[in-house]
Amino acid sequence: MSASEPGARAVMLAGTVSHAGKTVLAAALCRIYTRRGFRVAPFKAQNMSLKRLSRWPGLRHLPPRPL
Repeated sequence: MSASEPGARAVMLAGTVSHAGKTVLAAALCRIYTRRGFRVAPFKAQNMSLKRLSRWPGLRHLPPRPL
C-alpha cells in the first residue's frame, strides 16, 4: 500500500522481556514511515491493573481515582 492510498494498516511490536528495545524500534519505524509519507499514530499500552507489583518494597499502588 502506498502512502497515497486510503486505509489503515497496523504494526505491532512485542517482546518477551523488559528493555528489549521495543520502544527504540517503534520510534525508528515511525520515523521511516513518516519520511515515506505515511501518517503514523504510535501508542504504548500501560499496565493499569491493581495486580501489578510495586518496584519499591513497602509501597503499594493506590486504586485509580475518577477524573
